[in-house]
Amino acid sequence: RWQGHRADARLLVVCTGKAEAGAFALAESLTDPPARLLEGDGLRAALARRPELLPPEDFDAIKEHLMNDLEVEGTEKELLSYTMYPKVYEDYVEAFKNGETFRRMGSDIFFHGLKLDETCEIEIAEGTTLVIKLVDVRETDEEGMATVIFEVNGTRVATSVKDEEFNTSGGGGSVITYADENDPNEIGANIPGNILKILVAEGDEVEEKQPVAVIEAMKMETNILAPNKGTVERIYVKEGQAVKAGELVVKLAD
Repeated sequence: RWQGHRADARLLVVCTGKAEAGAFALAESLTDPPARLLEGDGLRAALARRPELLPPEDFDAIKEHLMNDLEVEGTEKELLSYTMYPKVYEDYVEAFKNGETFRRMGSDIFFHGLKLDETCEIEIAEGTTLVIKLVDVRETDEEGMATVIFEVNGTRVATSVKDEEFNTSGGGGSVITYADENDPNEIGANIPGNILKILVAEGDEVEEKQPVAVIEAMKMETNILAPNKGTVERIYVKEGQAVKAGELVVKLAD
């Protein structure tokens, strides 16, 4: 396998196993002059300068922003975190100041929440773990609030939360349409995330395994593929829309 990482105008390719040759070929193709190869403890790396890959950063200005505006120390870790993901880091600092910390929660639960009857474990302190199960989510009321019922270490709890998908202008909650797993013409999102790009239009002819959309989750992009050949009958989502796993994205006609 190989792992690519790009930061501060550097390209680093780390690889092990049978994929070494391919990874080195990739590294060399992306570098001019060719990548310099390093060896040690069975690990090889290709490291090379590509200044044009990233625009220059004013780290002094960024550190000043962190210290004055976000009121953090401006450590190297904070500096790099903000440089790579400025909006994400600002949201994190804001949440942390408000007492919200989710460091011990799995990233899948943090980003996408629990499904019905799904259980997760959250360690809130050393030796203290909460076992949480989502039991039920009631219909959203006219004010956009939904009652959520869950169990915490076997104790059932109910609370009201704001439904972020509630359509305030229309006076009702939005309805999510899921793809029928038994209908090969209904193409659903393979993972929860945001629709980054729609690659087809209604009326287009698509081939089997042709990408119809690109979905982004946790900074990773994945293609949504057509399971069979057909004509695009209807597109159910828009670019930038958040979707759940299995939510209907495109429907084909034979």
